[in-house]
Amino acid sequence: MKIKNRAIAMMALMGICLSLISTNIMAAAAGDWQIRGRVINVSPNDDSDGDILGGNNSVSVDSATTVEVDFTYMVSPTFGLELILATTKHDVNGEGGLSAIGRIAEVGVLPPTLTAQYHFSPGQSVRPYAGAGINYTLFYDEELSSAADTAVGGSSDLDLDSSIGLALQAGV
Repeated sequence: MKIKNRAIAMMALMGICLSLISTNIMAAAAGDWQIRGRVINVSPNDDSDGDILGGNNSVSVDSATTVEVDFTYMVSPTFGLELILATTKHDVNGEGGLSAIGRIAEVGVLPPTLTAQYHFSPGQSVRPYAGAGINYTLFYDEELSSAADTAVGGSSDLDLDSSIGLALQAGV
């Protein structure tokens, strides 16, 4: 999956989301759907064991902020199930002995997240909520930098494994 003009796609997505927003402030009832657009931050867990290539070498992955769209199905006025959809690009950077390489790779991340939410004050105009769930992160468009290709002695491929993680959220 490759997004060629991400800025236009994100603006179109936000336009669609904004056109669906209702100005009515009402309690959500069982069976209602909510569609929203938000700004989120994707912060990958970039643990590396510090022993890449047999030395004091590790990597770090930068965070990225993007817009997302989410769909919430209200099971009851206080309980909802939410699916969060977004995509981001991240740089993988060398640390320790690999810091001389700098940017090692760029990867696309698609982290769909499903959360269960508890809405504390469903009948009020200010409705805080908290949620917990699961995230399945898919990596795509993994591209090694030219500096990394040079360091390994020629053109190489990068293939990252998908992962599962926990997600926590809070909002108003």
